[in-house]
Amino acid sequence: MKLGIGLVGLGRHGSRYAESLSKMGGKAELVAVCRRNLPEAERFAATWGAKKAYGDHKDLARDRDVDAVIVATPNSSHVEIAVEAAENGKHLLVEKPLGRTVREAEEIISSARRNGVKLTVGHSFRYHPMTLASIKFLGELGHVYLAAMCKRQPEVAGWRIDRRERGGAIMDLGVHLFDLTEFVLKKRPTAVYCQARQVLGSGVEDSFVAVLDLPGNAVAVLDASTISKSRTDRMEFAGTEGHLSADRYSREVCLAKGGSRISFPMTGPDATVRLLLDDFVDSIIEGKEPPITGEDGLEAVRVAEACYRSSETNSKVAT
Repeated sequence: MKLGIGLVGLGRHGSRYAESLSKMGGKAELVAVCRRNLPEAERFAATWGAKKAYGDHKDLARDRDVDAVIVATPNSSHVEIAVEAAENGKHLLVEKPLGRTVREAEEIISSARRNGVKLTVGHSFRYHPMTLASIKFLGELGHVYLAAMCKRQPEVAGWRIDRRERGGAIMDLGVHLFDLTEFVLKKRPTAVYCQARQVLGSGVEDSFVAVLDLPGNAVAVLDASTISKSRTDRMEFAGTEGHLSADRYSREVCLAKGGSRISFPMTGPDATVRLLLDDFVDSIIEGKEPPITGEDGLEAVRVAEACYRSSETNSKVAT
């Protein structure tokens, strides 16, 4: 069985999905693409070998050659495009965040459920070697009582700093950290205290720090910035028996335990989107639950909303 994939949204993320699909061989192929600017959609289709190009996502959703739809558009359009595709029986891969709000995320989940289609969310950093190394060695640390993660990148523009799109550091970068905290530690936060700042006057927060209360007398400290002068992506975990750190850009993992410290290189490819797509396609072909569910995407949005409320009220907020 070879799945036909439709791609809505042909920007940076859309190009990554198209490139990954071109390497999937016999399991899936890109058959249709969509952008409101039809000539641009046609050029994109020619570049990546898609047979059809559309200027309206509703036409793509009705295409019988399309089995699944990837939604890689700005945040505000996720719910409309995803629901339309689900109503036409298409399986869904929606880029993070699943929605701008809990209500939007729940609407997408409800539509997928009602129409019996698979739904996964583009929390692709679950597949990164940094994440996988952290999970591999976490058991060496005893009881993990503290996690710290940071994700900082140079200044962004466009819809990522548009308040109507729910742009900003919390929803653009923070949802990765919220998802990774639960994925790595297997603990769902119970409350959050967040401080968000708008340093450059873009109209949305460009930096934030969040402290998440976790079950088992544990805490996670997360920070992100979209105006950093350098890229930083790092995880640290402190436990009763040891300490672990993993750095995306130095590709170094460090484990301190029993009075010794061991450093070793991070192994594995950075092909996170390809691995995400592999699992998504396999879940459809094999009729199983995707590893990243709609509920996972919903939980990340739920924590993000709590961060907004906490920062606005300068108080701890239950998640």
